[in-house]
Amino acid sequence: MQVFEAIQSRRSFRKFLPTPVSRSDMEEIMHVSVHAPSAQNQQPWSFYVCQDSKKIQDLGQAIEEIAFEQMPMLRQRKEHLGVHNSIFFDASTVVFVAKTTSPKMPTYADFDCGLATENVILAATAKGLQCIPVAGPIFFGQSLIKEALAIPDSEQLMLAIPMGYGDPAGRAADYQVDLAAKVHWI
Repeated sequence: MQVFEAIQSRRSFRKFLPTPVSRSDMEEIMHVSVHAPSAQNQQPWSFYVCQDSKKIQDLGQAIEEIAFEQMPMLRQRKEHLGVHNSIFFDASTVVFVAKTTSPKMPTYADFDCGLATENVILAATAKGLQCIPVAGPIFFGQSLIKEALAIPDSEQLMLAIPMGYGDPAGRAADYQVDLAAKVHWI
């Protein structure tokens, strides 16, 4: 798949099939993901790839409890989607993106992590996988995830990327982009 095709065909999925993603596919995706550019080549990211279905389910349920308490309308979304786990959307794999929090790390490390995250997303798309970058699990469950995955205090979670073979029922709508409103020629 060409890069333009991957960018234009990629859609977020909020429901996944139970088919597992192979370890070799994930290794290939992660190999290209770390080739993202970064300021001063600091590479402030770390990726934590979880393919343990029980751990994904347990974390999802624990985070759901917190999320539903703080934002009850999320329970309706779960019912609407028809998923067992509305945090990770029944994905067989979740990639957690973290950044180094060292005082020497520049403030633009967030952007660098975003560049590396886009590499994950496009590489997954090129492999025929679907995913969705989400901040909700981090917002509601940062400490739970860090503890469950043994992520050191020197790192801060930025995003979770549930990934797998998308269930067509969970596919997001096509983008409606008004290029003239978003791109300004000077």
